[in-house]
Amino acid sequence: MSRRQFQPVDGDVVIRRERVPRLNPRAQFPQPWRYRVVVRGEMGERPTFTSFPHAASEAEQIASERAARVIIIEDDVPIVLADYRR
Repeated sequence: MSRRQFQPVDGDVVIRRERVPRLNPRAQFPQPWRYRVVVRGEMGERPTFTSFPHAASEAEQIASERAARVIIIEDDVPIVLADYRR
């Protein structure tokens, strides 16, 4: 049985996990993550965060002001974290 995966819609606040680019490709330490918060369908840059709690806090603030959902996308799988739609 296949389960239909939902897709974020315009206005959703999305947190994306990204690898931080390496300055030294021969470095031996693990490549860290960063989290980008965007509003789907809107252009413009928003800050990135080095920890998930900070990104989630920013996403929740934006979503609560706009009455939107907070969605995280990891490994191309979207997960709803909060829903502030009225």
